Amino acid sequence: MIPSFPAFKKVEKLDRTTLSAFLPAQPYSDYNFTNLWCWDLQQQRKLSVCNGNLVVLFTDYTTNKKCLSFCGTKKPVSTAKALIAYAEKEGIDQVLKYVPGVTAARIQSSKLTVARDKENDDYIFSTQQIAQARGSRFKKKRQLANRFIKENPEAIFTIADHTDRSIQQHVLHTMERWYNKKKGIPKESYQRELQALTRLLHDANTHNIILSTIYLNDQMLAFSIDEKLPKKFALSHFLKADISYVGVYEYLNQMTAAYLHTNHITYWNWEQDLNIEGLRTLKLSYRPVRFLQKFRVSLVL
Repeated sequence: MIPSFPAFKKVEKLDRTTLSAFLPAQPYSDYNFTNLWCWDLQQQRKLSVCNGNLVVLFTDYTTNKKCLSFCGTKKPVSTAKALIAYAEKEGIDQVLKYVPGVTAARIQSSKLTVARDKENDDYIFSTQQIAQARGSRFKKKRQLANRFIKENPEAIFTIADHTDRSIQQHVLHTMERWYNKKKGIPKESYQRELQALTRLLHDANTHNIILSTIYLNDQMLAFSIDEKLPKKFALSHFLKADISYVGVYEYLNQMTAAYLHTNHITYWNWEQDLNIEGLRTLKLSYRPVRFLQKFRVSLVL
């Protein structure tokens, strides 16, 4: 049971079911249980309920500093003020982050500032569009995917058993090869992502995830870990490939999208870009059909 604010509890595996009662209809990645749990590497993330709204004490994705957020539409102004007062008392960031658009729209107060948090907007894609890759907008994606197949005719796309420990080892080895061949990735960032991935795989049987892979001669070249969600959505958690194979990402994304679409998943959430230019450029190149907007809420100065 999640306690009433200002009491908090740590994020635990049993919270998955409880959280579902508080979540908005749209699958904002920040409030996805799998994300909350597998990235809680130092067990600092905590949950509370204020005025019937879900409150999360996050650790910032880039700085790892503590910050507060909430989702829900019950007494949002008084909830926001209570959280900001608590943050000031506890000496943490007094700006509420990752506030879903459906929540922010209800915050109307002359004492609060609501500002777009664009770098944390979730990118939403059409599985059908990525799978079919039609038209001039996807020409380069088609060419790269076709080049990969032409140069690697024996490559196989498959949906693998994510609970199989030997397959999990292939996933971790692929992650390592990605890091060794990708320039400019801070070692600390890589280690954090590796820990989150390892945590997810360790309890893979408790998550409704889909492991898409590309193999060549019994070696995994690439993998995509996605979670099937309600309302015809899927959420992308991890995507890595051996970048020495040109077009491997484009082929993997196309084939994964086709699998998701065949299995009645219409929308694919690729999470935020965190204001990383390369990540933003990549995601925009796949032509998102919309964004799940998020906001920052703070006191008027």
